[in-house]
Amino acid sequence: MKKIKVLLMLFIVLGLFVITGCSNVAKKQQSNKKNYEFVEELKLIEGGDVEGTWPGMKYIVGTIKNKSNKKTGRVQINFDIYDENGNKIGESFDAEDSIEKDGTWKVIATVSEYYDAEIFEITNVEGFDEEIR
Repeated sequence: MKKIKVLLMLFIVLGLFVITGCSNVAKKQQSNKKNYEFVEELKLIEGGDVEGTWPGMKYIVGTIKNKSNKKTGRVQINFDIYDENGNKIGESFDAEDSIEKDGTWKVIATVSEYYDAEIFEITNVEGFDEEIR
């Protein structure tokens, strides 16, 4: 009987830990979305027309603004890459060590190995809720 009580208590404690942890993750993701905005909408381009790009390659480019009240730590944006039929053909990302308060970041994510890339989707943006130390 004592083992059952101990196991029941352990189960309850672990359940509360999981619920609290999930709640904190959701809050972190919600606050993260409030701390940045796209000041230049992301788009898929052929290289050569934008500084830092090479002709014959494809890139996802745009500008993100740090709307938080502090300098960020490392920030990263991830993408899934699709062909014209909507088939996933790869992934890409760009990252920056930090962005000043109210500063902007010019995203340039290379998708050069996916010559048939036509569509992209943002899968994750992280780092805007972390203060640099």
